[in-house]
Amino acid sequence: MSNRLYTEMKTKIEEGGMDLAAPVGTQAIQLRAEQLRAVEMGRLLAVATARIRAAMAKFGQQIARARMANELAGLDDRMLADIGMRRDDIPGFVAGQIEFARKVMAENAARREPANEPGVKPAAKQAA
Repeated sequence: MSNRLYTEMKTKIEEGGMDLAAPVGTQAIQLRAEQLRAVEMGRLLAVATARIRAAMAKFGQQIARARMANELAGLDDRMLADIGMRRDDIPGFVAGQIEFARKVMAENAARREPANEPGVKPAAKQAA
């Protein structure tokens, strides 16, 4: 056995804190067992509640992403172009990958290109 009540009783006996000649009250043991059970049930309930909350939050995020995807898919190509997107960008944008990629690309482009100096062609025109 490796439960807490057994360990407590064994420790009391080994330390001499329990008189073995005296009868052990079953009510005291039962009360302590109920107290330990209540503590463990409280812990179990706390863990279960935390997991349910995490699952609900994840589900809420998925619903928000689906709504965003539906709204963006409802826009025509011209409106998407006005906000700087193409239709094939929608899944990446909804997943949160497009904004990060655009930010990194803009930072890299700013470091590479001179600031609108006369006679210097932008990188996009040089490649074309």
